[in-house]
Amino acid sequence: MKKIFQFCLLCCLLPILLQGQETNSLTALDNRYFLNGSDTEQVFLYLSTVGGKAPEDKQRVPLNISIVIDRSNSMKSAGKLDYVKKAAKLIVNNLSEKDYISIVVYNDEVDVVQASTLVEKKYPLKKLIKGIEPAGVTNISDGMLEGYEQVQAAYDPHRVNRVLLLSDGLANRGITKLADLQNIAKTKYRGEKLAISTFGVGTTFNENLLTSLAEYGRGNYYFIDDAKKIPAIFGAELKGLLSVVAKNAQIRLRFPSEYLSVAKVYGYKYETAKDEVVIDFNDIFAEEEKSVLIAFDVKKTFTDYLDFESTLAFEDVPNDYEKKVVENKIRLKMTADAKLHQESYDQEVLRNIILFKSIEFIERATLQVDEELFDEAKQTILDNQAYLDEQFKQVVLDPILEELYQINLDYGKKIARIKGMTKKDRRLLQKTSKSKVYLLQKKRSQ
Repeated sequence: MKKIFQFCLLCCLLPILLQGQETNSLTALDNRYFLNGSDTEQVFLYLSTVGGKAPEDKQRVPLNISIVIDRSNSMKSAGKLDYVKKAAKLIVNNLSEKDYISIVVYNDEVDVVQASTLVEKKYPLKKLIKGIEPAGVTNISDGMLEGYEQVQAAYDPHRVNRVLLLSDGLANRGITKLADLQNIAKTKYRGEKLAISTFGVGTTFNENLLTSLAEYGRGNYYFIDDAKKIPAIFGAELKGLLSVVAKNAQIRLRFPSEYLSVAKVYGYKYETAKDEVVIDFNDIFAEEEKSVLIAFDVKKTFTDYLDFESTLAFEDVPNDYEKKVVENKIRLKMTADAKLHQESYDQEVLRNIILFKSIEFIERATLQVDEELFDEAKQTILDNQAYLDEQFKQVVLDPILEELYQINLDYGKKIARIKGMTKKDRRLLQKTSKSKVYLLQKKRSQ
């Protein structure tokens, strides 16, 4: 009978950039040894990158952004459009004469309020923003495509090139299929290096759509449950864009494909090619962490050791966009010494395995609730709680795992009452829960 086994390794590239220092990397195995005769199921590898502090004595990266605003009739409610205007003005106020901005509005049609232009005079831009009025229905695809066109018009590899898309509704005009919209975001990033961040407001938008656009488009997703929060959340994205320390960051992991095959990658979208896994991180903000967990299936056993090579390539913004490469080699050794193996576990890697696997449970439960499979969702949450209770015996908890446990507990309690909820409350529950899990997965604060 073919033996199946499990090990975990950590490749922590921490930090990518440190103010006043050269790029550093740290590589460590969760367990440097594999115990001969083990009979477990998968191999896990964890990768993490953290941006350094933004240097105070260097000019920031110029921006090239397009603000794409849903101005459909539903944006009248709760003063949503008024808060969007306030947020757009905040962005204009924080731009410099080296930045490009365009403003696109959409309902069933698309209008370019301001074509891509250098921010030389701010008052005319803010006057144009003030004049935006709501009307019509929602054509996300055409608004998004026009935003990409505007960013492409001023594209420069040494700028942060990004679309900021806001919506409070469903895609009901133009291209509406999820897969087609995902493909647009993926193609625009892969072919033209244009990223997109998405902002969903209220309870009627499609959070699965806006999340996937940000994922495939290598940007960020934000859920805004209260229109009053729009300026602050736009401000959070802007703060990140103004503090980019690494551009075009990409990790390539070469693994022993004779013995292993990729089963799943947690955390970010990826591509595989023979014996490589490739993950594009795009821009990395100051002190931002980006992490990936890779699960491998084992095709056959090994007798001595397995080697892995990771390469982090990026443009070092504080050092005049110098192209840098950090290489790491990791070796897993076979051992018959059970005591040595037991004493060689790394707690940080184990915590991240628990995090990503538990998130998988919660994501499954949210999809079951979407399909109104409430009993199945309740059982999935109970299964996750049992999994966490068992795994917590093996690790020292950190705040992220404690928060995850509470999210799972709270979601389970709310599912038990979901049949008595209004449609609005049910939608709010789903969007809030999915957003919390997304932020944990991305190592971002709630």
